[in-house]
Amino acid sequence: MNLKLFDINEGLWIDVSGTPGSSLEYNDVSGWVVGSGYKSYIAQLSQTGSNDPTAIVLQNNLGFVPDWKRDSGGIYGFNWDVDFNSDKCAIYLSPLYQFKAFYFDYTAEYDVTLYTASGDDYINKTTIEIRYYN
Repeated sequence: MNLKLFDINEGLWIDVSGTPGSSLEYNDVSGWVVGSGYKSYIAQLSQTGSNDPTAIVLQNNLGFVPDWKRDSGGIYGFNWDVDFNSDKCAIYLSPLYQFKAFYFDYTAEYDVTLYTASGDDYINKTTIEIRYYN
């Protein structure tokens, strides 16, 4: 599908290609581009002792900042500030620190819960990507 978009900042008509149902997004590097179909949060998580996890946010266009909490040793989570549907969510995690097991769940306590198999102190600049599809 070819679209024409008038960029009022540039004063030009721009050709945009995409698929039906895709959205247009603006970024400072490329200008108007066809959207990916999802919003994402990418961060490096770390956690020590009985502290809440901290995040170095690399990208976030979810519309809110996840507030990570420590529930107990090895159990961490956050709640969405907007309506959440787990069927539209995909979560990616790497690297696995010291080859310990991690897994995610959607629980009553938190919308997104991260578990480590060995308790606290095993999340160290672990990259997490959360995609929420439109």
